Amino acid sequence: MKTILFSFIFCLMSAFLCAQPGTLDTSFGNNGKVIADIDQGNAYASLLQPDGKILVGGGGDYYKGTELLRGTLLLRYNTDGTPDLNFADSGRGVYILGDSDDYIPTIHAMALQPDGKIVALGTQVVRDGIWGAFSLMRFNNDGSPDENFGLTD
Repeated sequence: MKTILFSFIFCLMSAFLCAQPGTLDTSFGNNGKVIADIDQGNAYASLLQPDGKILVGGGGDYYKGTELLRGTLLLRYNTDGTPDLNFADSGRGVYILGDSDDYIPTIHAMALQPDGKIVALGTQVVRDGIWGAFSLMRFNNDGSPDENFGLTD
């Protein structure tokens, strides 16, 4: 009888001592959440790197001081949810593709190459919401665009 009672109490206590599935990890970000400092943007893709850092890709607007940047958004967070300050511009990269403000390139999928470079597939969105052509981009591990990608001899 004592064994059954001990087993019952142990099972009951273990339910309270362990984190419940589906609850937020409060050690990540701000009580389990990270909200990017982006004015008008959307995240469409994420990728967990082997070192535990998290890449997030999308598109939209970002204010750097008073300057409005519009384009592809690529962000990287540390394992605790803080921006990776060694990536792009303090954790956030905004990249303008082409010479027109009418097109906003947006990342929809990402993959990591064995050398750590980031390959991103996206679409160009015309300002009024009409989808345009697709775009393929590659970034260095530090968040800078790979200037050699797409060049032919």
